[in-house]
Amino acid sequence: MFTDDFGLFIIRFNKVSYNHIFCFAACKHTASRSGNTSTTATAATLAGGWAAHERQTLTAQGQQDLAIGYQADTNTLSATESQINANVYGGLVSQQDDINPNGVTDTTLSTAWANLVHLDSSTLTGNAYGGAALGDYTSANYNRLWLTDSQVNGSVYGGLAEGTNSTAGWNQVIINNSSVTGDVYAASAAQGGNNTVTLAGKSDISGTVYGGEGGNNQLTLLNFQSAQELNVSGFDRPYIISGADTSVTFAQDVAQADVYVQGVNDVNGHIMIRTPDENSSFLLHSVDSGVYTYALTPEQQADGWTAWLLSGGFSSQRAETYVQTAMAALALANAGDGLLSEALNNAVQSGQETGTFLQSSYENATHETGSGIRLHATTVLAGLYTQTADWLGGLYARYAYGDYNTYPVHSDSYASSWAGGLFGAWNGTENLRLLADARVGWQTTSYGGSYQTGASFDYESVFTSLQTAAQYAFIPSLWADARLRWTHIQGKDLTDNLGEEIYLSGSDSLLGALGVNFQPEFLAFGYFAPQIKAELLHEFNGQGLAEVENHRLDGVSLRGTTGRATLGINYNNEAKGLLANLSGFVEGGQMEGWGVKAQGALRF
Repeated sequence: MFTDDFGLFIIRFNKVSYNHIFCFAACKHTASRSGNTSTTATAATLAGGWAAHERQTLTAQGQQDLAIGYQADTNTLSATESQINANVYGGLVSQQDDINPNGVTDTTLSTAWANLVHLDSSTLTGNAYGGAALGDYTSANYNRLWLTDSQVNGSVYGGLAEGTNSTAGWNQVIINNSSVTGDVYAASAAQGGNNTVTLAGKSDISGTVYGGEGGNNQLTLLNFQSAQELNVSGFDRPYIISGADTSVTFAQDVAQADVYVQGVNDVNGHIMIRTPDENSSFLLHSVDSGVYTYALTPEQQADGWTAWLLSGGFSSQRAETYVQTAMAALALANAGDGLLSEALNNAVQSGQETGTFLQSSYENATHETGSGIRLHATTVLAGLYTQTADWLGGLYARYAYGDYNTYPVHSDSYASSWAGGLFGAWNGTENLRLLADARVGWQTTSYGGSYQTGASFDYESVFTSLQTAAQYAFIPSLWADARLRWTHIQGKDLTDNLGEEIYLSGSDSLLGALGVNFQPEFLAFGYFAPQIKAELLHEFNGQGLAEVENHRLDGVSLRGTTGRATLGINYNNEAKGLLANLSGFVEGGQMEGWGVKAQGALRF
């Protein structure tokens, strides 16, 4: 029955599943009312679905069952901008044995399952139940009660099951920017567990917040602020406290709570938690904090309470590990820096008109960049050439793969790139040779796997690289070479998996090298000859510029000098047109590590 002034409103549904009452928009399965922005309802009981079972004796015909059912499942009561004077239920089932001539107890289970009450911008005078089962043999499971910007002058229940044999589990209460003058029950029953209560925003609870009589009940505080002390009971899992805006005073000690704070620029001296004494335990988790880091410190106050102070915010050190992604990308783009020059030198020395080459290297190097990266890079070059007495030219393809980790903030990441290029050489004199090459490529550098930051993202970029080189032979077995390579890498703006904004500006490298090669002929044996090489490498630029969460970072760079010593062995079989080299090297300075190179050329 619906009346315009919402007088007595009691409904019994023959169908007690999937019923809905929407105050102020529509009442499915019963009636409709629209066009109101504010509504007042007054009743003894207001329910989305109500099932009742009554056993009575009627006339001389004997015992009769007047039953609507034992279940009130998946019903909804939703109210917006409303004033309600009633006890409200998402779903209600009640069982009564008023008269039982046979003396047999009805043990059929009455269930309230998966019902919902949602009050939004409303005021309720009365109690609110997501789902309730009344009687001796009852259960209330998976019911929900949500309050948003509302006030309840009474108590609220996720699930209520009466009786000594009652159970209530997996019920949920969420209270956001709302107040409750009574108690809050995730569940009320003789037994049950896995119930949850979430308190969010500026919410006040005058009574006690109960989890339930079973195990595995959870209390979560999400940016929760309360003007009065919070009484809690019946929660055996560690509380979860999340958000830097949380400001809560517990009326009792807290055995254990897990605290999560993320995505806030600066928080210093904020009293996040107050407890009656110093026996409480709060564990601050930095997982999923990205470029933010925090500390939670207890401080004894004059009134005998303990205040837990939250401090911290944006961490440049954590953000620098993001910038290392661009540095790893630049280092990988330059990996195997001398392979092409060595291939062209071998081609010119061969005197063959056409040929192919295959060059590869592996390098395990630590780069001092302000923080640091350790890069394991594998590079492969394959190309073909043709030459005359004075000129050489050709094309090549390049693939590089590397995995890298950063420090002191740790991450395990990887990168890969593909490139293609052209090269040429000119024999200026009998002893002097000039070389040049140009290549363009595409690269993906992935950051992830950090147990400290919890962040991950992919930095997709394109790079362009130009090199000039010169080689001068003092004698056939002793020559010097100089190289200068410019590389530019440019990527897109990023957002990591935590929603943090990252801008990695284009990075430039200007890498110079000066080396001396010696292949002592007097130590040759057959087709084999040893080779000794000493190099000095210097990075003139290698600057990493970035903006992370609106903080500019420019202290990361590959700039510096590295010394490298190489020892290898050449195989030169002119009869079969085969040239090969295997060498190993160590390096120290801006780059510290070691590596190996394998090269081969087939002449036609």
